[in-house]
Amino acid sequence: MKTLRNILILAMAMAFVLDAHATELSAARVTDCRYTGVSKRYLMKASDTIYAGGMVMINSSGTAEPAAASASNAGVVGVAQTTVTAAASGSYYITVTSGVLCKFAGTTLGQDDVGDVVYAEDDQTVDETAGSNEPVAGVLLQYVSASEGWVLIDAGINTGRTNVVDDPLTLTGDLTAGGGAGAVTFSDSASSIVVPDDDSTALLVGSTGLLNGMTYDSTDDAENVAFAIGVVMNTVSVTGATTLDKSDCGKTMMVTAGIDAASITLPATVDGCRLEFMYVGADGGALLDISPNASDAVHGSCTLAASVVEFSGTDDADIGLTKETGNTGDTITLMGDGTEGWYVLACAGIWANN
Repeated sequence: MKTLRNILILAMAMAFVLDAHATELSAARVTDCRYTGVSKRYLMKASDTIYAGGMVMINSSGTAEPAAASASNAGVVGVAQTTVTAAASGSYYITVTSGVLCKFAGTTLGQDDVGDVVYAEDDQTVDETAGSNEPVAGVLLQYVSASEGWVLIDAGINTGRTNVVDDPLTLTGDLTAGGGAGAVTFSDSASSIVVPDDDSTALLVGSTGLLNGMTYDSTDDAENVAFAIGVVMNTVSVTGATTLDKSDCGKTMMVTAGIDAASITLPATVDGCRLEFMYVGADGGALLDISPNASDAVHGSCTLAASVVEFSGTDDADIGLTKETGNTGDTITLMGDGTEGWYVLACAGIWANN
C-alpha cells in the first residue's frame, strides 16, 4: 500500500508553496506525512472544495469540509488524499487519512507546546492557542519553528472545538452540555466557579424567558445572590430521634409529634450552615429537644410578645419546646459559625433552655 505522501505527490501536478501565515488552501498541497494511517470516505458539504493535503473537519451536519473556524465544527478528522469539488446537489465523497503525523504551518508555535493540543486556523495552519470556534487539529509532536511543526492528526482525539485534556480548559465560545444529569461534574474537593469581580450580573442562572432566575452579584463588598422567582427549600420529615450532619445544611426539619421523649442532635457547627426546625404536630403533642455538639453552644434569644428567653450559650446545653407550650407551626432557625456553635436567626413560639 502506498503511503499518503506518495499518493499526494502522484495526485498533484504541481507543489503548493507553504505559507507560514494563516491562509486557506486554494490548490492541492504537498503535505509531508509519516505513517500509513487509516483512510475513510466522508460525505462532503455541498458546493464546497476540499484540496488534497489539507486538513478536513466534520461539521454539525456530519459532512466534511476544509478545516476552519466554525461554530458548527466537530473537530479535524484527517488529511485529504485528493481534491474534490462538491456540486450543489448530489453525493460527493472525500477520502481522508487519520492517524498520521504531518508537517503543517504554524503561527506562534514553541518547543514548550510539544505534547499539547493545537487548533486549526484553516486547512493548513495550526496554533497552540484556541481561537474562537477553531477545531482541534491534533497534538504537536515535533517543533520545527514558530511557523512549522509536526502534528499527529487522529479522528479519535479530535472531537470538537476544544480538548478535554487541556488544563486549564479555556473556552472562547459558548459551552453546551448535553449529558443530562451529571453533564457537568466537579470531582475535586476544592472545586469552584469563579466569575468576574465587581459585576452586578456576574452569573445568571435560568431558562428561556427568565435568564436571571438566580443572579449572583459580585459587586465589591456587596456580594449576594438574588432570586427573581420563588425558591423551593428542601424539607426533611423528622419523626423520632435524629442525628443531623452537614449535608442537612439549608434544609427545613418538619418535626412531628413522634419526636416526644427523643432528641434532634446537631452536627458539629459548620460555618454558614443554616438549619430550620418547624413543629408540625398537634398543639401540646410533644416535647421538642434540640441538642448541640458537646463543644458547641446555642447563642441568642427568642422573643414572644413581652416574653424574652435568653439561651444559656453553654456548650452542650439543649434547647426546645416544652410539651405544654409547643404549638403547631412553632419555628426556630439556627446558623452555625464554625467555631463557637449556633446562633438564633429567627423564631416563632415559646422556645426555652431544656
